[in-house]
Amino acid sequence: MAWANGAHHERDYTAASVLAASSLPYAFIAGIGVLSSDPAAGHGLGRVHFTAGAIAVLIVALAAIIGLGRRTAVPVAGVTVGLVATLTGVGLQLTKASPAAGIAVVVAVCALAVELLPFAALVAARFVVEPPTSGVEPGDFDGSPVNNYAVGLRVARTLDTLTGLTAGLGTLLVLCVALLVVPISALQTAPQGPHTVWEQALAFLASAVMLCRARLFRERAQVLATAVSGLIGLVVAFGAMAWNAEPDVRALWLAPLLIMLALLALALTSIRPRRGTSEPILPPRWSRTIDLVEGAVFLAVLPVLMAVLGVYGQVRNLEG
Repeated sequence: MAWANGAHHERDYTAASVLAASSLPYAFIAGIGVLSSDPAAGHGLGRVHFTAGAIAVLIVALAAIIGLGRRTAVPVAGVTVGLVATLTGVGLQLTKASPAAGIAVVVAVCALAVELLPFAALVAARFVVEPPTSGVEPGDFDGSPVNNYAVGLRVARTLDTLTGLTAGLGTLLVLCVALLVVPISALQTAPQGPHTVWEQALAFLASAVMLCRARLFRERAQVLATAVSGLIGLVVAFGAMAWNAEPDVRALWLAPLLIMLALLALALTSIRPRRGTSEPILPPRWSRTIDLVEGAVFLAVLPVLMAVLGVYGQVRNLEG
């Protein structure tokens, strides 16, 4: 509990956040070690061990939020990762689905749930504006002074919560994309599997959606969390697809990749710094183009997810 001591006694919240973040992997390992395993007898690490590790991460992250009190972005990210991992482990145990199916669902949820993060941050931080009750009519205030200090604390808590949620969701996206596109036989994502192409397509689409959704936020930390996670997901997906592809097919990707890099460089050169809160960071033409691309990619996530889960094959095999 060194992070709690650093927060309350030393007043060094940055070091406390770093210590809290470094304690989360150890919590996961400790949670796995609680349950026994015997690899020699064929009883290695399984879904129960993964769920136990996720629960340990969730408990430690919640304790870190209570211990720090403020600047809780890192523990909130740990809570997000631990909660989603716990729900995934429990769902895999109940449904007996393949690990690749669970990872695919988490990737799709991470891509589609970005728009809900501001509302979740408001609810989690209890930043609710109470309606006035002492006015002559609904909407009239009695002229009592506003507690600016309390409002400032709620705003800071909301921003920290939103930053933690975006960082946690981005971390989950990167981990799940890596697990989807890297061929691992235990996760049923080997190149010989029937859904490898769809898994790679889902990883690419989810990363693209996360990258486009970075425009929703205004704070630098939140924009970086979503944009960097989307870029890392795209790099991992492209790298895995290029590694597993044939040399002739890999050569065909060179020209489209160079075109995409040229368009990205052109978009970056057209960016102008904000001079006010209402001035757009991109010209209107680029904004409309990104809106069209984002809408198309966003709508393609669910159909590709159903292909990864094998829904189309099951429907095709139904007897009339």
